[in-house]
Amino acid sequence: MNFTTVNGRKQSRSVFFALLPVLFMAAYYYGGRALALCGVGAGVSVLTDLLCRRLQRKEAREPYDLSAVNTGIILAMLLPASAPYWLAGVGAFIAVAIIRHPFGGYSSTMFNPANTAFAFLFICWTTLISRYPLPGQQLPLTSDVSVSLYASPAAKLLTGGAERLDWLDILMGNYVGPMGCTCVLILLLCGLYLAIRRTLHWQIPAAVIAVVSLFALMTPRVNSSHLSSITLELISGSMLFCLIFIASIDSGELHTALGRWVYGLILGVLIVLFRSLSRIEMVTPFAIIIMNAIDHRCDAYGTKIIAFFAGCGAGIKKSFLFCLHGIGKIGSKIWEWISLLLQRMVDGPKK
Repeated sequence: MNFTTVNGRKQSRSVFFALLPVLFMAAYYYGGRALALCGVGAGVSVLTDLLCRRLQRKEAREPYDLSAVNTGIILAMLLPASAPYWLAGVGAFIAVAIIRHPFGGYSSTMFNPANTAFAFLFICWTTLISRYPLPGQQLPLTSDVSVSLYASPAAKLLTGGAERLDWLDILMGNYVGPMGCTCVLILLLCGLYLAIRRTLHWQIPAAVIAVVSLFALMTPRVNSSHLSSITLELISGSMLFCLIFIASIDSGELHTALGRWVYGLILGVLIVLFRSLSRIEMVTPFAIIIMNAIDHRCDAYGTKIIAFFAGCGAGIKKSFLFCLHGIGKIGSKIWEWISLLLQRMVDGPKK
């Protein structure tokens, strides 16, 4: 990330307000435990950030913003509501102390802290993260949750299974999954709000959704209708949430619309490849980590694409003109032969 402190504070406020409806829906489906998990994540993130700033003596030079709070909430939203509190705390500490500050803090972080910390947690504690309670269960506030846990639609797609979901359930998030990643309607509205606030690059989710939908249409992973295949691919896992609150947030690295389209197309291809070749259900965070390493090159990739097609166009134009010139010469020669033949026929045979 590379932008000014003023833009960073404005962006942090926009993301924080956009997270509030998602937090409300998580609390609606899972009760106070969802709020407690987000509180632990945000609290540990802020305390760790303040400690790191104190050690680096940045408290006087950099005004404080809500970025640390957002990091903790976003991380918690990627977890199941049944996750233990220590998991959110460990993830928040890793996000801030190991991923954010060693790379220079908020304004120059190479990798998204919440996303990268979640990827670390997923690798280390896969079982705790990949099983989810049913929405509507009021989970206890105790550290251990003893309720039945279920596989998400993303896990069922790995084995070729499909979950029958009603459209209303899909829009309102009434199916198992990460506690902040299932309510499609709320996520889309939050994305629209961030796009209006110019905090989100809309080209990125548009390109990813197009690539994933095309993949689901051409090579469906389930034996169902094309519409069902596309719907399941779009809502499974944490893809929509990650696109809106992580991948598409303005990081200061993408300066052109074409560069954002290139970023989204590459990210979509990575998601499709990971879903086809890997055996894990939450592939989007790992694809975003790769994109964080090359996002500063996407504008250059877009420029090269334009130059390539411009060169192809110039070559096609030159070839077309050359062909026309050749055809003209051949036509002139043929006309000379025809004229000579007609002249001989008029003059008659020589005596």
